[in-house]
Amino acid sequence: MLRLLLLLVGSGFAFAAPKWWEVSSEENAKSLALYFDREARRYFVYTEGTIASSEKAFSMYFNVARGPTVKNICEVGFNAGHSTAIYLNANPDAQVYSFDIGQFPYTVGNSELMKSLFPDRFEYISGPSAETVKAFAEERPDVKCDVISVDGDHSTEGTLADLRNFQKLASCRNWVLMDDAGWNSTNSAWQMAKDAGILTQVECFADMNPRPDYQFMEYPENRSWCLGFFNVQDDTCPAWFQESPNTERTFVRPIEI
Repeated sequence: MLRLLLLLVGSGFAFAAPKWWEVSSEENAKSLALYFDREARRYFVYTEGTIASSEKAFSMYFNVARGPTVKNICEVGFNAGHSTAIYLNANPDAQVYSFDIGQFPYTVGNSELMKSLFPDRFEYISGPSAETVKAFAEERPDVKCDVISVDGDHSTEGTLADLRNFQKLASCRNWVLMDDAGWNSTNSAWQMAKDAGILTQVECFADMNPRPDYQFMEYPENRSWCLGFFNVQDDTCPAWFQESPNTERTFVRPIEI
């Protein structure tokens, strides 16, 4: 291999080094998320909480995105782009499809910036997710989502609609992550999705002492999220269990400090 590289270099072939944000590492993902946080603050408006505000949440989202069969990552809730930045850095082979209503100026600006950094790997779909995710599933049957992140409308109805619609886009080997699982509204929607057989829960977590790896950033009192997978109605998909392991209530387990 080294000899081949030397021959190519000697023949005049030039190799463009990847940009730092294209090189996957937890440190680069954090730096990229921090960069998008700075860009959002140019607009001098409130930016909502992010998974980057909890080291434990960040680590799980980063590593879930790195799965060897993950090719498409779909999310509701681009907001300022923190999670998108983490996904794109975590898995250099993955495409990210981000759905957002685009109600904040910084969301539109940061989505354009993300597209400039990842022109071939990022697609932003604007509009209410209850409509756009359903339309995307109908118009893009070639796209199946291997990782799905739900962090949009936090009402029970809105969250449940996102979970229902994303089930139709899920691949056989998928992960679904839902942020703010400690909210009554989102927790209820997650439980309803379990009861309806839409998804299977693996675990729900709460970081009761979140501290981002940035000294000057504010941090919330806690961060909570759920991890599971959609039950895909496809005979070509492997069966994971004979009896559903879902519980009758959704408990959010505190993570030990």
